[in-house]
Amino acid sequence: MSLWSLLTLSNVASALGILLVTVVALQLVDWWFFNPLRELPSHRATKWIPWIGILPILKGKGFVYSSTGHEENGTIAAATTNMISVVDPEIIEQMCKKQDLPKNQMVYKRLRILETDPDNIFQTTDRVFHRRARRMVTPAFSIRYLNGLEVYIDKVWQDLEKKLLGMRDAEGWAGVDVNKICHNIALDLIGETAFGCSFNMIESGNHPLHEARETLFRYGITKVFIPFLKYIPLSYLPSINHAAHTTTTFLTEVVASRKAMNARGERREDILQMLLDYRDPDGDRMTEEEIGASVFIIFVAGSETTANSMTWFVYMMLKHPQSLEKLQRELLETFPDGMTTPLGLEKLKSLPYLDACIKESMRLRPVAPVISRELEKDTVIQGTKPNGEVTSYNIPRGTKIIVAIYGLHTSEKVWLRAKEFIPERWLESSGARAGPAEEEAWGVLPETAGADPKSAYKAVYGQPKMLAKDGGFIPFSMGSRDCIGKNFAWNEMRVILGHMFRRFEFEPLFDTTKEIVGESYITLGVGKGGLPVRMRERKV
Repeated sequence: MSLWSLLTLSNVASALGILLVTVVALQLVDWWFFNPLRELPSHRATKWIPWIGILPILKGKGFVYSSTGHEENGTIAAATTNMISVVDPEIIEQMCKKQDLPKNQMVYKRLRILETDPDNIFQTTDRVFHRRARRMVTPAFSIRYLNGLEVYIDKVWQDLEKKLLGMRDAEGWAGVDVNKICHNIALDLIGETAFGCSFNMIESGNHPLHEARETLFRYGITKVFIPFLKYIPLSYLPSINHAAHTTTTFLTEVVASRKAMNARGERREDILQMLLDYRDPDGDRMTEEEIGASVFIIFVAGSETTANSMTWFVYMMLKHPQSLEKLQRELLETFPDGMTTPLGLEKLKSLPYLDACIKESMRLRPVAPVISRELEKDTVIQGTKPNGEVTSYNIPRGTKIIVAIYGLHTSEKVWLRAKEFIPERWLESSGARAGPAEEEAWGVLPETAGADPKSAYKAVYGQPKMLAKDGGFIPFSMGSRDCIGKNFAWNEMRVILGHMFRRFEFEPLFDTTKEIVGESYITLGVGKGGLPVRMRERKV
């Protein structure tokens, strides 16, 4: 009998099965007897099967699984054989800000479409590259420059208003999915401010670049869980190949078109123009490849995050009609000159209750519910259990760190009434905030009584506050890798949401008594059901 005769499909399958069982058995033995992370608290099932936490991640509920784990186990917990989760604001600040740990290579590098793709500001794990890339795009996100983009944000609002008014039925109602509308708004905002053209998503609901982005986004997420996909040439994946070609062609044409416009002596003051104008300290310009990569990552990251944040804002307001009434009263008092009067950005920035509602919405539904870092050296970390017991753990170099932002934002050990929507907690100078009597009833001293102003709102695990904003609220991440576009996102949300709730009344078509937690693979969205509502013009 020859060796070749043994290479039957049945024998190969059996061999692969035996190999898989052996690998799993060896990893389990290592986990049960040798892995230092097993000493950390964890879900009961994780003690025996270290990969059990992958299941909720695949369902989009990993952030909830992590949060409940911290409620049971305290500030630090083992997630898998080489990953831990942290929720302590002081540990998070140490890792993200003071130590400035790099991003988790296992996740962020797999999000690239091709291994040969250039690095970009979002995915890079290289500190030197990140500093250079951030320095290049920072001028486009300065507050002064962003204020000049207000005219484009206003145009998108006008397009939305026209669309909604054109959808009215006989009673004046327009039925929409807020999730879809907010994504269309965000895409048109990015088109107008970063590409110099509208994608007309509000009007048409589709665009080749949007479709390509969705395809590439799903492919990137899939590669995080199935890494061998990177070895399959795109020529064998026609939909991915087409999406990559569409993206490259579009970006090349946009940059070439703008350069031709500049050659004719014409300019359009937007983010693309700022990138084209950029000179580094040596006088060098950005390459076309760098400009294309920068604009595309703004397109991908900026549109998805802003869209979900606005959707969650609408959800929170419709679940809490008293807060909605307060917001609309503030808008009416600030802008009394008729429903169709444009709302200026400078005035919108001064509205405390609008800002408070946005912040409270982002606290309860942070658009990035977890972020990931990686330890560069062996580290001793002190974990605190719910009962206050402190234990030191030796965490080896290379361990992946889950920064549980959702868990931090909703932790009863950091925030008082942590899971309740209370915008008033953000009104620091308002009598609407919780007073000493209420806080005393909850078992804590008034936050500001005899406290150093610098520490009055400092987040400390085990010392919950009504407002734990310093270290306890990080919707845009923290440290050198925080979101460079956060001021841009604030401007977009203030203008669009301010106009939307000033101009229209809403009727939810979803059950407001049921909690929508959402689904997250990278960003936290409301999920497949969307957020159906009816909207019509407000009459005052």
